[in-house]
Amino acid sequence: MLLKFSTQDVLNSTLLHYRTAAPIYAVSTTKFFSRSATCSAVVLRRRTTIIDIRGGGRERQLAEIEWSGRIPSKIRIGDEVLKDVDELLGGCKSINVDPKIISVPTRLNNSWKATAGSLTLEDCNTGTLTSAFYQNSFLLNDRVIRAPFAGLGSDILVLDGKDTAMNVEILASFFIMEIIRRNHFNLAPHTFDKYLGPCPQAEDDTEIAGKPRPNTLGVDLGEVARRLGLKSL
Repeated sequence: MLLKFSTQDVLNSTLLHYRTAAPIYAVSTTKFFSRSATCSAVVLRRRTTIIDIRGGGRERQLAEIEWSGRIPSKIRIGDEVLKDVDELLGGCKSINVDPKIISVPTRLNNSWKATAGSLTLEDCNTGTLTSAFYQNSFLLNDRVIRAPFAGLGSDILVLDGKDTAMNVEILASFFIMEIIRRNHFNLAPHTFDKYLGPCPQAEDDTEIAGKPRPNTLGVDLGEVARRLGLKSL
């Protein structure tokens, strides 16, 4: 299935069928407040929802991601709630992060490969392309072509999972990987404020409940975050 985003903000957009322009999924990201688990404060977070809008007005929420800064803090896919991003990404085994490419496996036996100019998902056994993201592109003779000028094309997503459940999981991991890709390779636009985290840095370095406010960039995000390069977000 070939989809295109209705806006350049992939976290606030409608995914349309590329050929018919029929709306398939709605993606929206909103802000909310919650109490931090790491410091005595109420902090601002974001929540991204993926909604199936193909039902003739009968919308159905398929997935939800809660973010602490740019770090996924809670992921729900269907009725399943994942405790951490490593559950979605296959326990984060065999991750490869270097200056030119990031390779991250998923629990679906696929592997994301991100570079400064591309993001693809391949089957680990066959090498078959399961998903791919093309920015500012268009379809010509059944081939995705990069537009010669900025804004001339659309942001296109290939979504070829075996079923709807697999496609939803691919979508959820795509948004996480795209944020990782943009930040690792320093690509604009950055969607999130990097300081919207568990305990944001105070402008005057004051304390909360007797504890210094740590800079989100310096918070120990755990082995998963370090291996994914999320510590630099």
